[in-house]
Amino acid sequence: IERPDLRIDVGYVLDRVAPFDRTVALCLIGNSATETGRTLGVSRATVYRSIERLRDAFAAAGLGPRRQEKRR
Repeated sequence: IERPDLRIDVGYVLDRVAPFDRTVALCLIGNSATETGRTLGVSRATVYRSIERLRDAFAAAGLGPRRQEKRR
């Protein structure tokens, strides 16, 4: 992470998401969505739903691009 305060901001967001979503985020650091699902014993679709919630949480905190509308 280039900005020192970005690490703090990311930690702030991860502290406020559901425990499962935090676990997914941390697992994705070194794994694909498929590998994360296998590691956690959930489907890839469940991982992608978690990623959607994480994206929303980061966007709401002003980190990352704002999303115009959710994909269905």
